[in-house]
Amino acid sequence: MSAPRGTPALHVLLPLEESGRIVLAADTFEDELRLRSWLRRSSALQALPEILARLLDDLDEHDREAA
Repeated sequence: MSAPRGTPALHVLLPLEESGRIVLAADTFEDELRLRSWLRRSSALQALPEILARLLDDLDEHDREAA
């Protein structure tokens, strides 16, 4: 789940039956600031629920095809 070194990333952790959390992963403080700035300017956080729903749909489809 890790991004290539030098690429700041946002990790969404959703453990089963536990509280989820979001982690900013960056090698430097400057990279973290760049990521935070980009997240504020982009629509990435607003799209997060849709992205997660699509991921669940894809996983369900994969399970149906494998069955």
